[in-house]
Amino acid sequence: MLSPISKKYCDAQSPWYTIYPTVSQFSTEVGAKAYEKWLRGLAPGEPVSLYLHIPFCRSICWYCGFPTATTLQDAPILDYLAVLREEIRLVAENVPKELPVMDVHFGGGTPTLIKPAEFLDLMSHLRLHFAFSRSATIAIEIDPRAFTAEVAEALAAAGVSRASLGVQSFDPIVQSAINRVQTEAQTAAAAKNLREHGISRINFDLIYGLPRQTVQSCVRTATLAAAMRPDRLAVFSYAHIPSFKKNQRLIDEAELPDNGARAEQAAAVADTLVAAGYRQVGLDHFALPEDELALVQKAGRLRRNSLGL
Repeated sequence: MLSPISKKYCDAQSPWYTIYPTVSQFSTEVGAKAYEKWLRGLAPGEPVSLYLHIPFCRSICWYCGFPTATTLQDAPILDYLAVLREEIRLVAENVPKELPVMDVHFGGGTPTLIKPAEFLDLMSHLRLHFAFSRSATIAIEIDPRAFTAEVAEALAAAGVSRASLGVQSFDPIVQSAINRVQTEAQTAAAAKNLREHGISRINFDLIYGLPRQTVQSCVRTATLAAAMRPDRLAVFSYAHIPSFKKNQRLIDEAELPDNGARAEQAAAVADTLVAAGYRQVGLDHFALPEDELALVQKAGRLRRNSLGL
């Protein structure tokens, strides 16, 4: 049951508030010169975060709104890594020396398509060009469907301390409608594999508002996810923008829930996770009470950056 406030605002349109300005406002007016000026303007000693985008997947999920490309070969990934290493060098040349790196996030795409040896080499390259804080958090996004013990071992050796597992929905009907079939067993195995290699800080990503999704399927997904005990869960609203993302045109719009149903799904997921012992942080994040995100929220010291952290 929606509250009066939820009913009032369920039709409101708002940007994804972890990114400002929003992607639709990006333009070529901001180019290399502006980028170089901003980098050089960073204050010496100011903590920074690094985001590295790996835009490759073995198959494209129809709901995805990020820049990605499908490849069954490793050659395009290796070519991309060569360019990425050069960009790392160029950026490092234009920032103050000894700028402390506090956070590194590998997003995608599927960053774990990088072969273990190549990933270790990339991390060595980063550490060569940037000064990492001893307490730096290195995080990576993972597709559980193609995650192996060999990859987990390499991540641990590279210093990865947090992993974000894409789940979206455990409902096979929804999975079929978004071209992402992923079993509960695959997700549980990936989480177990990470923990066995010392990567215990684990996030799950869930989405509501997907085609053929219902309140009941959202509750079941949230219940199954909570039982695996990730430290945090990000619960996002599906943004359907087929004019911007061609892969979303493969989704049957008639099967998408309306705004009222989406609001009910969001409320049901939140209630389920809170009942399972998670604290709600902001609009779309949930954390175990002992997680640092929940602790700083409780202390009134929470600040959110462009990575949603």
